[in-house]
Amino acid sequence: MTLVGGLIVTRWSPRSAGAALTFLICLSSYVTWYGSMRVSDRSEEDPQGRYTYILIGRMIYGFSAEVNEVAQNSLINNWFDGKILSIAAGLAQLMNNIGQGCSQFFSGRIEKIRGEVSDSYLGGVGICTLAFVLIFIFIFIDKRYAASIH
Repeated sequence: MTLVGGLIVTRWSPRSAGAALTFLICLSSYVTWYGSMRVSDRSEEDPQGRYTYILIGRMIYGFSAEVNEVAQNSLINNWFDGKILSIAAGLAQLMNNIGQGCSQFFSGRIEKIRGEVSDSYLGGVGICTLAFVLIFIFIFIDKRYAASIH
């Protein structure tokens, strides 16, 4: 997937790739949430169809999250040089790992408090939507930065 990510980032700009891939991450979280709501609906008679949404959402997420890391690293390379580049790349990876850990830590607790597994997925939809808004703020800042150094 990282090779595909490199091709996508090369073909598009890192900004465009980051925005498109963040959109796919949001879409995948929404599809997974929708599937989890259908799983929670015990009256539905097609249990296989309920899990199909979850699997499709996770497949889209798996592709877009890994490729998004390539776009993220490309953007970091534009901003930093030398030793500070290593720190910036490490912090980016740390943030990805913190997000993953928080997801694992809070998902079960949200489900236990709220009583539905779909509520923890809905929290993920909210966080992914926030990331989608933030990528556009970052793109605005990145364009201004690029204009100021040229």
